[in-house]
Amino acid sequence: MSSDVKEVTQFFGLLSPTNVSTEASVFNANLSGQAAAAAQDLVAAPIVNGDIISEDTSLLMQTVLVGVISGVIGVIGTVVNILDICVFLKQGVTDSVTISLFSLAIAELGSDVAMVWLSICFNPWLRFSIDLSFDSIDIQYTTACWPHICLARVTSWITAYISFERCLCVVLPLKVKQIITPQRTTGIMITIYFAMMLSVSPVYYATSFGPTFKPKINRTVIGLIYIPGGPALIKISNTVALFTQVSSFFIVIICTVTLSQNLMMKARWRMDAGNVNAAGGKATSMDRDQKVVKMVTFIATIFLLCFTPCVFHLLTELFIPQYSVAGQFRNSYVICWSFMKTFEAVNSCLSIFVYYNMSSKFRAVFLQMFCGKSADLVKQKL
Repeated sequence: MSSDVKEVTQFFGLLSPTNVSTEASVFNANLSGQAAAAAQDLVAAPIVNGDIISEDTSLLMQTVLVGVISGVIGVIGTVVNILDICVFLKQGVTDSVTISLFSLAIAELGSDVAMVWLSICFNPWLRFSIDLSFDSIDIQYTTACWPHICLARVTSWITAYISFERCLCVVLPLKVKQIITPQRTTGIMITIYFAMMLSVSPVYYATSFGPTFKPKINRTVIGLIYIPGGPALIKISNTVALFTQVSSFFIVIICTVTLSQNLMMKARWRMDAGNVNAAGGKATSMDRDQKVVKMVTFIATIFLLCFTPCVFHLLTELFIPQYSVAGQFRNSYVICWSFMKTFEAVNSCLSIFVYYNMSSKFRAVFLQMFCGKSADLVKQKL
């Protein structure tokens, strides 16, 4: 190892095979998947690391991606979603689509705030400080990591619902307004939030904060402690999180493919029909519906691109037992987890650009609120 790498290693406090076990009970559980339960085995027996990625590279990448980049993206996402919420409130949260998008913005805002705090806790100046009375990695486990997981799953299911709603518009255009009402949409949004919060409740029952001895710094600090059988309870939340993420992901795929095919069929129909304006007001209504379908398709596509690393990460963890922080490929696991969090943060930043470019109503209200342009002037430019 070169002198430069040694200096970086000493500065970041990079883990070695001999001291991984002293931090495993919290650090491993923090990441997701099977890590909480596997941490108990890690304490009992040292790990034989057969990963092609070194410990130095693993923790350095985690620090850069989670401790720096994800935090910056999280701040941007927080601002973006606050703007989204303000615009939705101004234009009125009355129809089903706006209610869903408003609920999505709230979930993404909470996810971004949790990501910012997660990034702060993973920052090396805080994470490896020996002067603090608490362990930042322990503290963020229930104050940042799991809130972010919960709200990311809320985002997934709201996106799935929005995509499914647009599919109903395609399949049952004459009945969709009777099936999808604003009241039902509001109830479904509340149910999604409640169900996802309930799914992570075992984590908060199984853990608490208290004095914890840290051999690495030879001090007792405030850290995470488990009740007897706590890791087994956390494994329940991990399993539910995996199922909810993967199932919502495939629902979005099916709905997005359906919507994309519908858009292509409509485009061919327009080309064959020739003069679309002959239909008058009906054509205008169809144009409006197609714009909504197009916008939802873009939102779903962005979601799929940003959450694909997460799904592959979870499925790999499920089918390859050694792919975990306690396993042979722990360094690859940590790096993939770090990339996964970064992509999840990116997903929350892009919605405003879709709304602004594809929704004339959103754009008009946005320009009126934040650019000082009058409603009449905005309408003329649109």
